[in-house]
Amino acid sequence: MQTLRDKNSQQNQQYETVHVNGQPITLQTNRWEVLDQHKWDKTKVTVSGGGGYVGPYGGYVNAPQVHTRQIAQHEIWLRDSDGKEVPLHLASHNFPVRPGHQLVLYGARTKKQSYLVGVKNMTTGTQIRMLNWQSVLAQACVLTAPLWFRLSGLARLILLFVLGWVCAGFRLR
Repeated sequence: MQTLRDKNSQQNQQYETVHVNGQPITLQTNRWEVLDQHKWDKTKVTVSGGGGYVGPYGGYVNAPQVHTRQIAQHEIWLRDSDGKEVPLHLASHNFPVRPGHQLVLYGARTKKQSYLVGVKNMTTGTQIRMLNWQSVLAQACVLTAPLWFRLSGLARLILLFVLGWVCAGFRLR
């Protein structure tokens, strides 16, 4: 693994490029210091349905359906060894950090996009995983789905029919 080290700091960035199905993927870790954090909840409310009909001979009324969804938000301000400050936004993760803690971010980068795979608090030892490697490789279009999943519904039906017919033919003989 190659290591890039800043002359003025002991903090570092590590990276290694691997090839999966002939496509390069750069795996990297970056060490950051926590400067500040802020947590809040975001609530999403949706209403659906409702309405009806009332006439001289009766009718019906459909009550509206109200749905709420609460999403925990967490913003963590980080600083690298060069003094560059960036925010890290986490949704639906309870990740304990305090100013001064050291975090390591694990990621993967392809030619088109970067993916945050996980975060580890080196001070407390806690960690969270955002994606597993199979998801990263599938989203990056490096892994191809098995043939069965790439077939349309009709093609699957025809294949099952042919396989059933062939298997039945072997049993009759």
